[in-house]
Amino acid sequence: MEAPDEKSVITMLDITRYQDNYAQRIFGFLHPPKTGKYKFAISSDDFSELWLSPGEDPSEAVLICSLSEWTTRGDFKHSPSQVSREIELQEDRKYFIEILHVQMTWNDSGKI
Repeated sequence: MEAPDEKSVITMLDITRYQDNYAQRIFGFLHPPKTGKYKFAISSDDFSELWLSPGEDPSEAVLICSLSEWTTRGDFKHSPSQVSREIELQEDRKYFIEILHVQMTWNDSGKI
């Protein structure tokens, strides 16, 4: 596996790079503001997957929503697969989260 071309820190999961023909892997830890049931949704141009672990261990992450084709930016109603089921999260825990995104041509975007 080759080293990435670029590394950066992001503060929100709303990404636009204005480039073509690339893939990106975004990962880190989610710290829920309060205990409760959460739903996640993803929109992207082109393909994307959202993975979440039941704790800090990346090897336990499971696919919770995905897109197999592009959507317009912020369109969370294009496909049922892009919205997760309700997931119980606790305020005092952190959860490994990962986004995989492939951009082919034209405008690019990714939003959680």
